[in-house]
Amino acid sequence: MRGFLLLISALLLVSCAALPVIAPPGGKAEKPLVCPSPYCTGKYRFIHALEVRLAGQAQTVMVGVTLIDPAARTISCALVSTEGLTFFEAAQGPDGLVVSRALPPFDSGDFARNMMDDIGLIFLAPQEAPVQKGVLAGGDAVCRYKGPVGWIDVGTGRDGRIRIRRYSKRGGLERSVTLAGGANPYSTIELHSSGLIEYELIMTLIESEAVPNGPLPGDQIKGPRS
Repeated sequence: MRGFLLLISALLLVSCAALPVIAPPGGKAEKPLVCPSPYCTGKYRFIHALEVRLAGQAQTVMVGVTLIDPAARTISCALVSTEGLTFFEAAQGPDGLVVSRALPPFDSGDFARNMMDDIGLIFLAPQEAPVQKGVLAGGDAVCRYKGPVGWIDVGTGRDGRIRIRRYSKRGGLERSVTLAGGANPYSTIELHSSGLIEYELIMTLIESEAVPNGPLPGDQIKGPRS
C-alpha cells in the first residue's frame, strides 16, 4: 500500500513538473497581476470563416456559427458550407451533448465531443479561481486554473494577443489558442491541436452580435438541409 501511494505521489510530481514554470510577478512596484478575460459576459452569436490545416496545408474552408450563453454554460454551433449546406449541428450544456445533424465525415468518432470542448475552451471562462499567477519564461503574464480534466493557462503576450493553453493532468499540452489583441479578441482565432493527429483551425470573424435574453435561438444556426 505504501509503495502504491509513493507511486501516485511520484506521478503527481511528474505532472506538476511537466507544466511550464510560472515565476512570481515583479517587485513591489509592479501592479497586481490581473488575469486576462477575453470571454463574453452575455449571450453572443459569432459567425467565422473557418480554415482547417493539416501539415500546414489548408484542407477545408467553411463557415462556423456559434451561439454562446456563458451564464448557462451553453454552446450551440453549426458548420455550414460556403453554399449554405449544414454539415454539422450540435448543442452542449450542463445536461450533456446533443447532436442534431452530422454528415460524413463529421459523424465519425469523437468529433462532436472534441469540437464542443474546443469551442468551450475558446469562449467560456474557467469556472474555477486561478491557482497561480505570474510570468512565463517568455515574458507572458499568465493565470493558471485547475480544471476537472487538467490545467488551463490564460495569458497575455508582449504582442498584446491572448493565449489559452490546455494541459492534461500529467502536464502534456493538448490545445493552444491564440486570440487577436485589441478591442475584439475574437476577430481572429488560431487553435492548434497537439496529439496523434495535429491540426490547426484558423477562424476569421465575419459577424458578431448580442443575443436577446431567452433560450438560444437554434434556428439561427441552421442552413439548408439538403
